[in-house]
Amino acid sequence: MLSVLFIGALLAAHQVDAQHQTAPIFHAEAYVVTELINFVNRDGTVTRGLTSADVRATIDKRPVALDVSEDPKKPGFYVLSINPPNELRDGKSHRIDLKVRNGDRWRDLPIKWTAVFDKPR
Repeated sequence: MLSVLFIGALLAAHQVDAQHQTAPIFHAEAYVVTELINFVNRDGTVTRGLTSADVRATIDKRPVALDVSEDPKKPGFYVLSINPPNELRDGKSHRIDLKVRNGDRWRDLPIKWTAVFDKPR
């Protein structure tokens, strides 16, 4: 009987050890800055169907990747998202300039978009 209790205690101890083992911990950080912009043409109509290929962004005159998605509830409104490079994440204010494709030409958008990029943790 004593040997059965001893084996039972060993099994219980093994279960406790297995429960206390920690799984690997992974950390990820996503830092995205977004802006909702309404694209209205000079004749007052809204621009539809823009993609990332139709809009360019620069931060302090440096090109950055830009994601463009149209708001399905508001025609002509687009969510522009950028992920600033780490070297620009300095806690200071930065100017973000936008250009939009008009046929085969690019025109500057008169939008004053500035953002403060938090320092990485």
